[in-house]
Amino acid sequence: MELLQLRYFATVAKMQSITKAANYHGIPQPAMSQTIARLESDLGGVRLFDRKNGRIYLNETGRRFLSRVECALQSLDNGIAELKDTADEISGEIHLLVLENR
Repeated sequence: MELLQLRYFATVAKMQSITKAANYHGIPQPAMSQTIARLESDLGGVRLFDRKNGRIYLNETGRRFLSRVECALQSLDNGIAELKDTADEISGEIHLLVLENR
């Protein structure tokens, strides 16, 4: 299971559309479909969506998984933001004076 799969899953779940999620992330629709299928396979064949008449619907298993994924992604995003804040705090300029001895 990859982080990108989880991000894509969350987007598809919220938009209830693989095509819209693919457009949002700037990838082809088949790549998004394959990513979701790979995630379901990585989870042991668990179906996260029900598919009917060419549409997808987040099922109960998918809803439960989405709540965990959203918590995990939020935690990671918070950690990234903290690192960026720390980097901003310690960034600055260093001036060196180099003297040449002859």
